[in-house]
Amino acid sequence: MRILIFQVLCGEVSRMPSDERAFVNSYVTNEPSSFSSEQDVIPSNFRKRIEKFLFEKLKVLRENLNDGNISVKDVSVYTGLSGIALMLIKLEKSQILKDKIDFSLKDLAFKITKHNDSKKSSAFTYLCGAPGALYVKALSGAEAKSLEPKNLKDILDLGSSLCHSGSGAYDEYLYGRAGYLGCLVFMAKSFPTQKDELVMDKICQAMIDSGVNSAKRNRLNQPMHFEWHESEYVGGAHGYAGIFYFLLKLRNCPSVQAVLHTVLKSALYWFLELQLDSGNYPSSIGSGRDKLVHWCHGAPSAVFTLITAYEVYGDEKFKSAALECGQCVWKRGFLKKGYGICHGTAGNAYTFLALYRATGNFQHLYRAVCFAQLCLDFDKPHRSADRPFSLFEGLAGTMYFLIDMLDHENARFPCYEFDSI
Repeated sequence: MRILIFQVLCGEVSRMPSDERAFVNSYVTNEPSSFSSEQDVIPSNFRKRIEKFLFEKLKVLRENLNDGNISVKDVSVYTGLSGIALMLIKLEKSQILKDKIDFSLKDLAFKITKHNDSKKSSAFTYLCGAPGALYVKALSGAEAKSLEPKNLKDILDLGSSLCHSGSGAYDEYLYGRAGYLGCLVFMAKSFPTQKDELVMDKICQAMIDSGVNSAKRNRLNQPMHFEWHESEYVGGAHGYAGIFYFLLKLRNCPSVQAVLHTVLKSALYWFLELQLDSGNYPSSIGSGRDKLVHWCHGAPSAVFTLITAYEVYGDEKFKSAALECGQCVWKRGFLKKGYGICHGTAGNAYTFLALYRATGNFQHLYRAVCFAQLCLDFDKPHRSADRPFSLFEGLAGTMYFLIDMLDHENARFPCYEFDSI
C-alpha cells in the first residue's frame, strides 16, 4: 500500500517512517487515573466536531460518487458501494444531519445499490460476496420505500453448498462459512420474516465438523483446526477469532449447544493461550511476530471473542485477556495505515466500546473518545487506502464509527459484532 497522504481529503503528499506502524498516541501519557461520570469523559464540543466532520466528508463522498471516482463495478460491502450505502442508511437513521442537508440519504443509498446483483461476485459472504450485495440492495430498497422485500430466497440459495463440511469451502469470515453466516444474521435482524434458523444451524454444524475433522486429520494437539490458503490465521477476518465469535454468539443453535461445553470450550482455552506477552495476538500460528494491531489481524478482533467467551463460560481469564487486548490497542492502535475499519484507527476504537459495555468502566469510553478525536484530526498524514471512500478501508468506515460515537451504548463493529438474534 502506498505511503501517501490521500490528496483529495488530506492535502499535500508527505513521507513518513516506514519502520513503524503506529503514530504515538499522545493521550496515553495524559490519561486520568479515574472517572466519576460520562461527563468527565466526553468533551463539551465533541458532538459539534463530529457533526462538522460528517457534514464536510459527506459532501466529499457525494461529489466523488457523482463524478464517477468510485467504481460502480465493486458492489461489495467491504470495499464497494454496498458498504457506503450502509453508512448512509446509518447516518440517515441517526438524524445527526437532518437540519443540514436537503436530500434523502436513504434514497442515495438505494440509488447506488439498486443494480446490485449476484453476477458481480463469485464469493458467498456478507463482506465480499453476492449475499452481502443482495442484502444491502434489499435493505436500501426497504429503507427508501418503506417496503419489505418479498423474497430474499436468492441469498439462501447461494449458501446451499456450504452446509456440508466436505464441500471444500473455507470457514473464515471474509470468504468462508462464517462470512455467509454473518449475512444470514444481519438479514434476520433487518427482516425477521427471513430468519432461517435451520440453515444457520447447518452452517454452524459444517464449521464445527470442518474444524474438528481437520484437527484429527492433521493429528494436531488442538481441538479444532482452520486454515485459509494454507495459513492458520488467528484474527477476525480470516481466522479463529472470527470463527469462534460466530459460534459463541449463535450458541443457541443445536449444533453449537452440542459442543459448547466440550470441544468448543476447549478450543476457546486453546485460543486464550495464543495471546502474546504484549496483549496482542499473532496474525497466524507459528509466525512468532508481534506486528499487526488490526481488526483483521490482532487484538482488536480477539477482544470480541474473549468478551463473548467470558459471557458464556464466566471464567475471569477471558475477561483479563480482553483487558490486555485493550491495553495493547490503546498503546499501539493509532495506525499509520489510516482511519478505516478493517485495519485502521476507527476499527480499533471499537475495542474500547466493547470493553466499556462489558465492564462499565469509564476508562474504556474515554479511550474510545480519544480515538474518535484522533479520527477527527483526519488531515494527519497517513497511508492512502486502495479504496479510500469505502466502509472497511476508507472514509465511509471513519464516518460510520463517528456516528456510533454519538450513540455509544448501541455501537457495534459494523457487519460483524451483533447481539443475540
